[in-house]
Amino acid sequence: MSCKSAIYAVNTSTATIPEGGTYQPNTIIRRFGQCCQMANNAMQLNGQGYYDVAVTATVTGTVAGGVTMTVYQDGAAVPGMNATQTIKAVGDTVTLGTSGIVRVYCGKNSSTLTIVIGGQAVTGNNLAIDITKQ
Repeated sequence: MSCKSAIYAVNTSTATIPEGGTYQPNTIIRRFGQCCQMANNAMQLNGQGYYDVAVTATVTGTVAGGVTMTVYQDGAAVPGMNATQTIKAVGDTVTLGTSGIVRVYCGKNSSTLTIVIGGQAVTGNNLAIDITKQ
């Protein structure tokens, strides 16, 4: 299947995210085509090929220390698609951002992307995901 497709999804609601939890989009702002879909707590890529992915999250820490955001594809961390920031004091807010290209391999009809927060529990303030099928 070959299709030109894109999606821009966000979560602008306040969300409590446990350490190791998924930060999920809840609203589609723009979408065209059928290759990029929002599916529950994940983004569904339908169709073989390459996808440009950019993710930005703004979170507030619950303790001083590191916080990470990692993009997972089908349950495995995508190499290089992570970001780390240091929360200097309880209640500090940081922005995490990452981008890269993922691939849905030949013989596979779909793939699932999730955004996982690590290092500590946080309050999510804003999440934006932009995916374009090449």
